[in-house]
Amino acid sequence: MGYKELPGSLGDALGQMENSELVAEALGGTESKFARLMTERAREIGLTRSVFGNSSGLPHPDSQVSMKDLVKL
Repeated sequence: MGYKELPGSLGDALGQMENSELVAEALGGTESKFARLMTERAREIGLTRSVFGNSSGLPHPDSQVSMKDLVKL
């Protein structure tokens, strides 16, 4: 069974994750390099306590976003 056959939001989330990985690889070479670029850009716009571990925004062991940074965003 492919993710497109999964019910509701689970299938949607997996599809979005796949799409974000494709974009990340096109722009950054790899998803991890793109995540580093996201973190660098976050610093440029004043988000000092956020680190990105993936391109999708889904939970990842290396990702963290502070409430203070969310308010700034």
